[in-house]
Formats: sequence, structure tokens, C-alpha cells
Amino acid sequence: MAKKSAHQQREKRSFGTYEELEAQWKQVRTGKNSTLHPDGIDHVVTAGRLIGELTLLFTVTQDIRFYEARKALSENKLLTSRGAWRKKFDGGRSEPAWKGYQDTVVLAVWGSIESGTSLRMACAEAVALTGMPGHSFTATCKNVERLYRSYVKAGVDFGQLEDEFLSQNSY
Repeated sequence: MAKKSAHQQREKRSFGTYEELEAQWKQVRTGKNSTLHPDGIDHVVTAGRLIGELTLLFTVTQDIRFYEARKALSENKLLTSRGAWRKKFDGGRSEPAWKGYQDTVVLAVWGSIESGTSLRMACAEAVALTGMPGHSFTATCKNVERLYRSYVKAGVDFGQLEDEFLSQNSY
């Protein structure tokens, strides 16, 4: 009896049908069931207060991560030029953050495909689970598919990308 390849041995998982994933995406996009804004928890902090706390923590601990967190607020365009929270955040990201975001999405798609999921469903799962912004679920899925195909066309080694990603994001 022939052994199954590693690809065939991986367990195929499913997060639902395309329509169920679309419904989940819409629910996340409207703010219902959001992990950032759970019901009954109001976590409001002014930008100035947060920057002050990060500065204090850096001064006390000399831990560069507090300085980097403060810097990340500006680089990700979360603050206005006066140091207040941006009222209408358009999702702009700094270049390193955007690259990391794209890598995360592409690796999620790749992982699903490695588990035996079709490219279409892998993209739908990535979009639904992350609540990615877009004009429509289908258009956002197509953008993710294009992004994935651009990585494939560029000859990206997904195994190496995953290793780099995990080494950068382990604490």
C-alpha cells in the first residue's frame, strides 16, 4: 500500500460555505461580535494619555518596545498632526506593517491550500476571518487572490516566508 504524501495526510478543514463566510465577513465589518469592541466594555483612552504612559514606561524600564509602540502610533497614521486620535482612520499602514499584513494574509491562504482547500475558498476564509476591508466580499476575495498569485509569480518560498514570519513574531 502506497504511503500518502504529506499534502494528502494533512487534515482538510473548513470554516463553512462561501455564503457563510460572506455572512461572517459582513458581521465583522459592521462591528457585531468584534473582539476590539465587545459589548459592555468601553475602553477609551486619549492619545495624549497613551503617549504619556508609553513614555513613562520607557523611562522607568528602559525597554525599547515602549518607545517603538509610541513610534508605531505615528507611523501607522493613527494620530493627527496635533497628537489626537484620527477620527476617520482609513486603515493606512506604515510600509513595514503593510508588508507584514500582506505576508500574514498570504500565509493564511497558503496554509489553507496546503490543507486541501481550493484557492477560492482559502481566500474567502482569510477575508472572513480577518474582516478585511473592501467594497464587497467578492471583490475583497479577488484582491486577496491577486495578492497570493503575485507572491507565487514572484517565486516566494512560502515555507521560508513562514519561518521568517514566525521568528519575527515570537515573543
